[in-house]
Amino acid sequence: MQKEVTNEQLLATSEHILKVMEAGFFQVAEQFIQVDKRFEQVDKRFEQVDARFSQIDERLDGMDRRFDRIEVRLDGMDIRMEGMDQRFDDIEEQIEELAMMTKVEFDEVGRKIALLSHRTGGSRIWV
Repeated sequence: MQKEVTNEQLLATSEHILKVMEAGFFQVAEQFIQVDKRFEQVDKRFEQVDARFSQIDERLDGMDRRFDRIEVRLDGMDIRMEGMDQRFDDIEEQIEELAMMTKVEFDEVGRKIALLSHRTGGSRIWV
């Protein structure tokens, strides 16, 4: 036996289904809004992280420029040190030449003294 459904019952059932669907739609819409808010938060966080990385990049670029300037200075110091080494070597050669000349002169003086000493019978008279 089938019971006959009235139009009013159909209308009430349809309204109830519509209310349930409407409530479900609003729940889903609210969830989408929450998800959208979370995406916005994540997007803001990524922007902050990107800004920090940009700052780090700027700092690293500054450090690179400083290291380049230091490297140029060190290269200049190397060139000056090479020049100083060359001057030192030149001075050292001059000192060795002077030492040899002085030694020769002292050897010559020593021979003259020895010769005079021999001629005077071993006594050295200094004036």
